[in-house]
Amino acid sequence: AWRKKYKPEWTVYSFVVPYWLVLPDLRSIYVFSAPGEYQSFNKEDKLEDPRLEVEVELGDVFR
Repeated sequence: AWRKKYKPEWTVYSFVVPYWLVLPDLRSIYVFSAPGEYQSFNKEDKLEDPRLEVEVELGDVFR
């Protein structure tokens, strides 16, 4: 009975962003800005994360 009435509020978990997933072997980084929303960057790109106010030339990271 309780489980059928309960509807989770996913916005509660929205404080866990941004999240960077770094894949060194693939020379790429995925930046998740919300559940299911992401941008991918590879070694030729300039990663810009406006939420963290960070800019990184990935060519300097993945040599």
